[in-house]
Amino acid sequence: MDLLDWVGTLLRRWWLTVPLLLAALAGAGAIAVVTPWKYEASATGVLLASPVQAKQAGGNPWLVFDSSLTITAEVLGRDMMDERTAAALRARGLTATYVVGVAPDSTGPVLAISVSGTDARVTKATLDALLATVPERLARLQAQESVSPRAQIKLNVISASPKAARVTTDKIRTVVMVLFLGIVVAVAVPLSAEVVSERRRRGRAGGDLPHPRDPAPGPDPAPEPAPEPAPEVSDEAARKPRDEPVRAPGPWGADGSWGADARGPGSSGRPGSPLVTMPDTPAGRGKAEKKAKGKGKAKASDTPETYGLLDYTPPASNGTAPRPPDAPGEPEMSEPEA
Repeated sequence: MDLLDWVGTLLRRWWLTVPLLLAALAGAGAIAVVTPWKYEASATGVLLASPVQAKQAGGNPWLVFDSSLTITAEVLGRDMMDERTAAALRARGLTATYVVGVAPDSTGPVLAISVSGTDARVTKATLDALLATVPERLARLQAQESVSPRAQIKLNVISASPKAARVTTDKIRTVVMVLFLGIVVAVAVPLSAEVVSERRRRGRAGGDLPHPRDPAPGPDPAPEPAPEPAPEVSDEAARKPRDEPVRAPGPWGADGSWGADARGPGSSGRPGSPLVTMPDTPAGRGKAEKKAKGKGKAKASDTPETYGLLDYTPPASNGTAPRPPDAPGEPEMSEPEA
């Protein structure tokens, strides 16, 4: 089936296609209404060296970034992700989810805070609470080790979202997926019903109904000609005795003689020759075979003398003309004496 067949099937079975399409649209609309929007807010902070440590760089903490600051940022992030901290925030009505840890795109003591939720106000309030809680936890961790305030590491907030931003990608992706699945079902069900119905029609008709897209049958091949019947033999010919004379094939005359004007080239027949007859008996067949063998023998004239082969004289070796056999011989020449 091609695209036109699909469209025709969907139009013929509109009572299936239309309700399924409406159901797909209704399902996508319900997902769009039920699924809440997602909001996100984030902040970034950096840990700075204490004034005592920054004194080596002239009192500038931005010039002192060693590995101890990165380790402190990692420990602080793990402390903020503790379940007790999350429970304390939820008790205050801050139900948005958050993540606090070292920024994945930095190798320094950069602390990343990200918050996401379904309510913009709660998301922004959770971020503000985290920004206030992180410095407190950092100070408490250092106070537990009796570190003086001038030697403690500080947190400096670099950036923070002023308000929660709506994220539309997740919700739109969900709605599109539901709508796509609904359209696929709305197309597949009528086509499947058409295939099943066509098979049932063919089954009821004994499989003789052609498919609408099948090619038209061609003309029937021409029947083969019937073989010609063998000639009938009459009863008189069947009762004919076998010892009747056999007439050799050829233009024999009515009187049994060979016609003079009917002889072909190479024929040995003579005009007026009598009809040769011999009985169809073993003795007669033997005589016919002897006669045929006698005819195959060569004549006496077919000899080398007949064609002059014995009169041939080869040429002389010095290139002179051949000497006839009866010519007088020339005197032989003797070699000169030395």
